[in-house]
Amino acid sequence: MNRKPMEIIRGRLEEYFASVWKLLSDTNQYLSRTSLLPQYEGRIRHWRRELQQHANDHETLSEIRREIVTLRKELRQRGYNLRLGQYEISVAGFRSDEAMGLGFTRAVLLDSPSDIYILTGQANHIELKLRLEQDLKWGRHSPEAVVHSLWYRWDNRLLRISGADSETREDFLLLQDRADREPMRYISAFRNH
Repeated sequence: MNRKPMEIIRGRLEEYFASVWKLLSDTNQYLSRTSLLPQYEGRIRHWRRELQQHANDHETLSEIRREIVTLRKELRQRGYNLRLGQYEISVAGFRSDEAMGLGFTRAVLLDSPSDIYILTGQANHIELKLRLEQDLKWGRHSPEAVVHSLWYRWDNRLLRISGADSETREDFLLLQDRADREPMRYISAFRNH
């Protein structure tokens, strides 16, 4: 996901001026919504305990802050956008073409274990699916990949996703389950749409 230079600068300034508790909370909130949490859970507990025990020790606070900032930088370098930790997702229900009148947009999503590809637009879901198939040459993707026909809309920091008439109930339940387990994958994928 490409971030605009001003968004990057704003994010770094917010991080620079945030309290160590806010940085820890934001980092924990983001990680808890990904499959990464078990990898970092012990470190987060350790930082929290140290902050509670040494609340007035500026040297300890500074050291923990440096460690959190380093972790956040590493995560960003690996492609994670920690600012998205404040975003929510709702995957529910089915919609028809009337959804356009409610501000929803059509989307076709190829969901594989390693990647998510999305094509959005005004064309119907069948046309979007064919276009995505041509763009990606689906034969190269994992057999576990599932294609979803969806409607989506952003309401501030809430991503609303509904199934289209051509989406099967089984596939939609699979999407709901995956979005419950790893909401950040889907929020990140839809963020620039």
